[in-house]
Amino acid sequence: MSKFKLYFLFFKFLYPYRKKWLIIFILSGMGSILGLISPYLCRLVVDEAIEKHDVRIFTFLALALGAIVFLSSLIDLFREYLEHYVNQKITLDLQKKVFKNIQGYSYQWFQKKSAGQHLYNLSYDIKRVTQFITEIPPQLLFLFIRLLLTLIIMYFLDFKMACIAIVLIPFIYVPYCYFSSIVQRSWKVLNDSSQSIFVNLEELFSHIYLIKLFGKESVTIRTYFKKVLTNTRLSIRHLRLESLRSVTSVLAGKAVAGFIVVFGIYQVITGRMSLGTFSAIIIYFGQLMVFQTKISESFQVIIRGITSCQVIEEIMGEQLQIVTVTDKEKISIRQGSILFQEVNFGYKREGHIFKNINFCIEASKHIALVGPSGCGKTTFVNLLMRLYEPWSGKILIDGYDINNMSLSVLKSQIGVACQEPFLWNDSIANNIVYGKEDATMDEIIRVSQIVGIEEIINNFSNRYNTIIGENGCMLSDGQKQRIAIARALIKRPTILILDEAMSSLDASSEDKIVSNIKQFQDKITFITISHRLSTVMCAELVYCFINSHEIITCNSKDLLNRESEFSKLFAHQIINSIPPFI
Repeated sequence: MSKFKLYFLFFKFLYPYRKKWLIIFILSGMGSILGLISPYLCRLVVDEAIEKHDVRIFTFLALALGAIVFLSSLIDLFREYLEHYVNQKITLDLQKKVFKNIQGYSYQWFQKKSAGQHLYNLSYDIKRVTQFITEIPPQLLFLFIRLLLTLIIMYFLDFKMACIAIVLIPFIYVPYCYFSSIVQRSWKVLNDSSQSIFVNLEELFSHIYLIKLFGKESVTIRTYFKKVLTNTRLSIRHLRLESLRSVTSVLAGKAVAGFIVVFGIYQVITGRMSLGTFSAIIIYFGQLMVFQTKISESFQVIIRGITSCQVIEEIMGEQLQIVTVTDKEKISIRQGSILFQEVNFGYKREGHIFKNINFCIEASKHIALVGPSGCGKTTFVNLLMRLYEPWSGKILIDGYDINNMSLSVLKSQIGVACQEPFLWNDSIANNIVYGKEDATMDEIIRVSQIVGIEEIINNFSNRYNTIIGENGCMLSDGQKQRIAIARALIKRPTILILDEAMSSLDASSEDKIVSNIKQFQDKITFITISHRLSTVMCAELVYCFINSHEIITCNSKDLLNRESEFSKLFAHQIINSIPPFI
């Protein structure tokens, strides 16, 4: 996409604030006009007041200059306030838009980039895009207008000086044109490096337990500082390019200014120009040199803005991989039967997890999913929850294709608790009600009793208001898993899936929780994924994933006696369960 199209892609975000943006343009224009008046008044001060020794004219012109300076300051203050206001509003709108888009993408999309990259995009790139689309148009427009008007005024003050300025001024901006693409490439590399450090820091802090556990502090420090050193070198290289561009621009500007000043002095000495006219022209030319500085600043904003626009455009341009449905197509889950028909899926195209798989789970049954690691048990959950889309085939609940179901209904009626609980750094109560935001305190207590954590919670001084820390670091693994199960239960789902969700609990605690869940909600499709034999034996039916295209269904006792593959999975547990001979 061209830079011009890229800019107008984001320009629409200015539309809601068009009135304020128009005021910014008007104020910028007023400031530009007032800036052009001051040098001319200085000419009058020299020619009409100082040379003629007229105090009255001097007083009037001095007051006029003071009024212009004061009014310019007020205009600049109000303009800067409006610019800041519009910037903040557009930044908010962009963040909402981008974040909303991101939330609509599939789980698979998030795996393409790290969390640190997404954080960097939402934090830094959006701000640069906002600055680019709000500040650059008025700045460049009025810099061009002031440049044109300044040259016109200089033309009327002195024709020769204006012609010399018109011929020489373009040389000031040659370095900007020459270094444009070079600096942009350099900034892109530096920006990627800075993002990499941000990503690395996010990963280090999220894995600090692992670092401490393995005593890898020194290795972590070395790795981090290598990245910082690389970033510093790239930053110095970019600074060197910026400095070279700036120095060449300044030198070109001083050379042009020097020539004009020398020629102007010659004109004054020879009597072809008044001292006041020369003073005004020098001030006007000084303003042109100030424009050079502003153009330099705008140049940096443009370079960074274009790079960030490309990043945000790429995020917003992603196609939604999970398609939501309209309200008319909303279908509720009432029974909880599940049917996989000719489902094909794999995380990589060259390898199937499911290959033309067919199986049915009856409603209101307690079933167990078993099989060796990597056979597709968790993949079953991911597909059912539409975290991934199957390559082909259909998945039906109560006879309805889940692709025709509202995602909100689908996920509100299926409760899932995983081996990794994924808890928030918040209170116990808020972690539980994450499954049902309008849950009452009685409901929270009830599900806490079912999972057997109420007594533990009552031992905390703040009870349910206890903050449990980053990912529940203040709790044991078993306590975290109990809270995760309570979170899944509180919405009273039609389908409940426990994916190794009780792996940190002892067998008796697990049996008690399973029994409590069945008493709490008898009409529920209860699916447990476990490698624990005692859990599997409690299920009414067992679904044994043999390979990518074969699933054996039977009750646990028959399956244990008949199927060697099933027996091998639990051979060690079977041996240990046999009492020793005395």
